[in-house]
Amino acid sequence: MSVEGYDQEQGEPTPVADPPRSAGQALARGVARLGGEFLLEAVGALVLCALTTASLAALFLGTQWVYRHHPVATLTGGATMGAVLVYGCWLGFRPGQPRRAYQRVAAGAAAATGLWLLACLGYAEFGQAFG
Repeated sequence: MSVEGYDQEQGEPTPVADPPRSAGQALARGVARLGGEFLLEAVGALVLCALTTASLAALFLGTQWVYRHHPVATLTGGATMGAVLVYGCWLGFRPGQPRRAYQRVAAGAAAATGLWLLACLGYAEFGQAFG
């Protein structure tokens, strides 16, 4: 049943925002939308910058503190994590073979570490970290 373009089987029509009445209004809406997107991108970049810098600083400070108290444990843990990451990367280059649970964990750890390092390279202030 249809009454002047309204179809009861499909439900209520979708409301449409007021169309701009002039080119000036359309331009103002476009500039406002662009400004909002820019602000959102800037805030997101600042948050990601802060998180990656904080995580990198926490990693450096934590490793330094643990190394002062237990140097052998730090080196053993670092070697173990390095071995897991190398194994995970090696698994990433062997497509088509079924993986066991520990292999999926190693591949996931390698991927997560790689993404974290990419974020750190893109946003962290390395002059402060290494200077």
